[in-house]
Amino acid sequence: MPHYEGSFFDNFLLRATERSDLNDPFEFLPPKDFFYAVVEHATRIDKEWVKSITYDDFRKSFYLFHGVLCFTETRSNLLMWAHYAQRHTGIVIEFDIQNEFFESVRRVRYDNLRPQNVNVGELDDLFFIKSDEWIYEKEYRIVKQKKDHDYFMRKSDMVMVPAKNSAVHSHEGALEMYFFKVPKECIKSVTFGIDMNLKIKELIMSKIVNDNDLSHIKLWNANLSKEYYSLEFEELENIQPAVQADYINVSSKMLFRGE
Repeated sequence: MPHYEGSFFDNFLLRATERSDLNDPFEFLPPKDFFYAVVEHATRIDKEWVKSITYDDFRKSFYLFHGVLCFTETRSNLLMWAHYAQRHTGIVIEFDIQNEFFESVRRVRYDNLRPQNVNVGELDDLFFIKSDEWIYEKEYRIVKQKKDHDYFMRKSDMVMVPAKNSAVHSHEGALEMYFFKVPKECIKSVTFGIDMNLKIKELIMSKIVNDNDLSHIKLWNANLSKEYYSLEFEELENIQPAVQADYINVSSKMLFRGE
């Protein structure tokens, strides 16, 4: 993820991104044969609104109440660092998927053929199927219903608000973003990008080493290999509490972009 100036280590929230904010137009897209089956069934019981709906309308209204938490199985992919960690200026957070929070995690399946003849009982599979163009991501996902969120953020002001004050917007391109709290104990490590700003890196390290509940977390630096077009990783050891306290107040604003 981008570093967000360490705000993740203040709130431990991950965004469940809805389809309208994902960067693949095929996401959660029901096949046309399923749409035609729905129309045919509805027409038989005289549902007038279905008779006039188009496939485009149908696909835009599909899965409006869901979002996905997106993960990868590797920290070494150069494209992932470039695309999702602000060109190697961000971080990778490693999680323990044995934790209860990850009990519903599933691996994404990649294919060059779109799914056909999807049954009603298989609709959830559409969350976990992508074009093989994306295979480099080695993605895993957790699907969440937006109504179960812990916090939300209005895109208009980017202020985090507790769930009890929210109203779920179900339309395409919702005005809010939805977040779920991750248990601290399932965080295993943090890896810093090769081009990360030093002050922001020290700020994040300070937040981690000064929180007793995060004492188990390992810290790593990503480095460029001297021989190959690849990354190498160096563990940081003996980091002392109160490290670089001068930078704790660099910024308290939280920004979340895209996935």
